Amino acid sequence: MEGDRQSQPCDLIRVLVTIHDYYEQYPPPGSEVPIQLELLEIIGDFIVGPVDWATAQNRERRRSVKQSRLELQAEADGIWASKPELRKRDVARLIAKRHGGNADTIRRAITKK
Repeated sequence: MEGDRQSQPCDLIRVLVTIHDYYEQYPPPGSEVPIQLELLEIIGDFIVGPVDWATAQNRERRRSVKQSRLELQAEADGIWASKPELRKRDVARLIAKRHGGNADTIRRAITKK
């Protein structure tokens, strides 16, 4: 029973974010006011409590960051496969030019293997 209760904040976040994203892309006819992110924060905080809500949000944020770092590393590995002489800084600059972002932040996220 306790395990089910802990999964509820994550499920709620997914539902609320899905609703938010949907209404941002496809607002109802005659409605010019999309669901505000602040409103979702208030709903989530009220339903599951501030600590559980923050914990679930942090978990989702960590998952997102981990995925983006894996994507950066995969691209860096591809560049190094064709040009092994490049330094981390050079690879980070190439990735930043292609996809945007800060080259220094990208440099910190990738490792040369």
